[in-house]
Amino acid sequence: MQIEFDDIPYRKFTNTPTLSHCRRLIKQGVDPSTKLEVTRNGRVDLTIRTIAEGAALTVKEEPTVHFTQYEDKFKNITTAKRL
Repeated sequence: MQIEFDDIPYRKFTNTPTLSHCRRLIKQGVDPSTKLEVTRNGRVDLTIRTIAEGAALTVKEEPTVHFTQYEDKFKNITTAKRL
């Protein structure tokens, strides 16, 4: 699945638009094992291996910028897929 970055809904209201979009796709019923490619001007800028993995992540800025588990029900999706 591909989406142009500028077409991500509500991207201006979150610091993690692609990860938030992954959570939104799962809520809409998209298969969590779906790969997501985010493009800008027709070029792939970012690839999310599965939307389940993207949905399970967020970004924290303290003490340094890093990925961490999203504190919601989605964190169990990637765990179940890896077993």
